Amino acid sequence: MFFVVLVTVTAAVTVNTIIAPMFFVVFVLMAQFVLVNVVVAVLMKHLEVRQFVLLPVSLADSAQPLD
Repeated sequence: MFFVVLVTVTAAVTVNTIIAPMFFVVFVLMAQFVLVNVVVAVLMKHLEVRQFVLLPVSLADSAQPLD
């Protein structure tokens, strides 16, 4: 009975030493991908708001006659 438990624990530890680094790498890469997408989304939102704020000013400037 002790031998069976020992083999099971050893096999479980072996599987965890193989799966754990793969899980960690996949987790870190997915987290970086999500965070980069959040940063890009925030930047795009700020540029979109900035474009709508500057648009009437640029149209008003272009409507002025050139000397």
